[in-house]
Amino acid sequence: MMRASICAGVVAAISFVAPAGAQTQTLMTDTQFINASVCIAYAQHRALADDAPNVEALRELVADQGRRVTPPAAARAQTRKRAIRRADADTPEQVAELRANRDRACSNFVATGLVQAANTPTP
Repeated sequence: MMRASICAGVVAAISFVAPAGAQTQTLMTDTQFINASVCIAYAQHRALADDAPNVEALRELVADQGRRVTPPAAARAQTRKRAIRRADADTPEQVAELRANRDRACSNFVATGLVQAANTPTP
């Protein structure tokens, strides 16, 4: 009887731990969430559409993480995304500045493989 209950306890513990170990998804900090949101916003800017990096993996991660970040972080990310979408891109200099900001915002995510960089066109 004792042996059966120990075996049942071990099986229950293994089945409880296995799903957690099988899911190796990383939780983002609020700062990482904001930075990822900014990268995505720059990648989606209308003036940078011709050389936008592939941010699909990052977009999926942010969508999943969005349910876990604090309300202030979500609000800050939304405010920054809104400002980026409204950024002027009327001159080549403004477009170049947006591109440089995008490249800085996405650089860490390119390094981790969550963003695949596009080739920047020559002006």
